[in-house]
Amino acid sequence: MRSYPSLPVKAFFDGFEWKSGGWLFKQTDKSGNFVIEFNKTAEKSKFLAISSFINTHAHISHIPRYSNQCGSDVLEGKPNIGGGSFTDNVFNSSNDCTINGVNIVCSSIRPENVNDLLSVYNDLPIKVVPFISVKHYHDKNLIILELNKIVKFFDTYNVPIRPAIIIHSLYNITEDDLSFYCEYSLKNRIVISIHLFEWEGELLFYQKPYADFNDSIYLRMKRNWQSINLDNCLIKIINNKLLMKILVHCSYIPKELLSINSNNSTLITLCPSSCIRLNNPVLLPMDFNNIAIATDGYYTNMGYNLINELKVYNVTSRVRNKYYEANSLLSSITGNPQKFIINSGLITDRKLIHNFSNLNFFKKTSGYIPDDFIGSDFINYNDSYQRFFYYE
Repeated sequence: MRSYPSLPVKAFFDGFEWKSGGWLFKQTDKSGNFVIEFNKTAEKSKFLAISSFINTHAHISHIPRYSNQCGSDVLEGKPNIGGGSFTDNVFNSSNDCTINGVNIVCSSIRPENVNDLLSVYNDLPIKVVPFISVKHYHDKNLIILELNKIVKFFDTYNVPIRPAIIIHSLYNITEDDLSFYCEYSLKNRIVISIHLFEWEGELLFYQKPYADFNDSIYLRMKRNWQSINLDNCLIKIINNKLLMKILVHCSYIPKELLSINSNNSTLITLCPSSCIRLNNPVLLPMDFNNIAIATDGYYTNMGYNLINELKVYNVTSRVRNKYYEANSLLSSITGNPQKFIINSGLITDRKLIHNFSNLNFFKKTSGYIPDDFIGSDFINYNDSYQRFFYYE
């Protein structure tokens, strides 16, 4: 009879709150199913368990950018370090994710790279949820063709994931194309992700479409959008509760648009380190009910450590006199994204998320675990915790 891993923990985070008092986590079969049993003696354990980490915005084909350049000019260049193949970069990023306890990643994939992704997909150490990247030069038929190619591949290999669409910016797409992809997503029940108000030039156009700002992104917005339609188009998209959408960055999002975002069809994804590196502000919302924190890619962030992103966000918010509960911050990499990707149909089998292999166990290596401030201790003093790995 094969034995499966089990571990006593002092407390565990279920995605939204801590459960204290001592628990025993036991894997029950080779599929990764598990049970959680109350165990009073485990209260003395130095281990914590945390629900599955989900990275809702990444570019796993990126290679690192070793440059101090910041702002929108960064996006016009390429990393000057040679660079490996697409598949090499994907494997390197995937390994970085697993080292940091992240086994499910929503990643942008260019349509021209879909075949390469599928050629190695089943060998990757993580489950990639592919978001087909759309820019102004992409033909709509090509995007749909590549989406269907992924759907067919996933059906063949019984992968309980549905691909999605990602719009990389408002300035890089026309109003007609954005409307088309939103309508297509709604009709076919797929998720659409939109980089929304990442840049100040987008906000300037939203506020003053007839001005004469010498801002490259503002000028692109002028070329691609009819000024009278931008606000109406965005309000229509955000208000549509049947359209499942991820709004990324939102650094300069107008308050009137942010106020209508609190619904189950919308997930706002923030990438603190990436925003700071690009010289953009990090959004500090009123609450975290539909907020996820993610990493972005190597090009603007040197790693895929979601705990680091929580620490960066925590410090950034405190500098601006905004304070968030530790549970809310932890929910942004666990419960909030888990709930969205299941409700939206991005993942069609919740067992892909709620699996023993996706749980994260941490051991307190110095000091003690405080009974009343576990979350704060874990985020603020994460260097006193060590991730625990099972070796079979």
